[in-house]
Amino acid sequence: MSSSSRSLALAAWGDPLDGATWSGTPKNIATALRGLAIEVIALDCRASRAMLGASYALDRARGFEIGYTRRRLARAKCAELATSLPQNCAGILHMSSVTVIPTSAECKARQFLLADSLHDFWQALHSQRTTRYTPKQALSAELLENEAVEATDIAFPIGEHVARSLREHYHFPADKIHVVGTGRGGIKVLEGEKSYDSKQVLMVAKQRFHDKGGPLLIEAIQIARRTDPAIELTLVSPDEFRSFAEGAEGVKVLSDLPWDELQRLFDEAPLYAMPALCEPWGLVYAEALATKTPILGLDRASFPELSGDGRYGFAAPEATPESVAKTLVDALSNPARLKTMGAEGQRYCLEHFSWERSARLIAEAVWA
Repeated sequence: MSSSSRSLALAAWGDPLDGATWSGTPKNIATALRGLAIEVIALDCRASRAMLGASYALDRARGFEIGYTRRRLARAKCAELATSLPQNCAGILHMSSVTVIPTSAECKARQFLLADSLHDFWQALHSQRTTRYTPKQALSAELLENEAVEATDIAFPIGEHVARSLREHYHFPADKIHVVGTGRGGIKVLEGEKSYDSKQVLMVAKQRFHDKGGPLLIEAIQIARRTDPAIELTLVSPDEFRSFAEGAEGVKVLSDLPWDELQRLFDEAPLYAMPALCEPWGLVYAEALATKTPILGLDRASFPELSGDGRYGFAAPEATPESVAKTLVDALSNPARLKTMGAEGQRYCLEHFSWERSARLIAEAVWA
């Protein structure tokens, strides 16, 4: 088969070619695959709002949560769309496990899974997403996740911690796992020199404020300022999270920023902090590294990988305000160290985080 005749379907809850779907990840992957002369077939597996509402009403009466309904409808829609795929289509690349067609449906297409997390991740780290689950809901979510993994031919985790989950928790064959990473968001690479003399910490959080460590960081800033009053936080977030910072000294909340202003904040920040309690990847960490900004997070999930095990960032050992505060004070105490970490972090970022690289690794495994 010539390279020009290759095609691959992309499935998502939403239009994979719409930049609003999963923060633009499917669209970015699709663009990069097309750059490799691979035809992309978009499979929008989203149910209509009316169907989702009616189906959820029935499922809720049986004790299930909305995620169960969404997955049930998505994989049924995907199974229907899969029947009309052309012969030269290598299979379906699912943008999450939600759309993976179970083996019981006897799908003839090969199935590939791009995953930033699986259910065990959210359950283990007590995300707000899962703490409200009843025992029945937690069990059904895990069973459905196992069905998705079982039906997967090749898995493409974006990080090493997801690869470990696949191997150790879901017992997926190691030789069918290929870590592919991601690209970066819209923040541009910083050219030239950068000053690290200020102590203005930056955090950006558009959603899942608790999971991303927003309240934890605000409290940590208060403690850090007792040691160094020059430490301040610029928090970019929607107005709905502004109340978390009320009365907090040294914390400035900005909302609805134009893109060039957000770029300026990244370019000028000596440190990006997001002590995420439950964040599967954190594309924003890579964006910070692209602007020569060292990163600060918790020693869990993807952060050790993204920070180069401490070469490009600082990991607080505990998810407490005191631990994060101590890490903040230490990180900002040495501008020369920040400069070195920023330069090395940017090199690492540009070498490892691009959508072209992710697409190439996916294509190499699919057409091996």
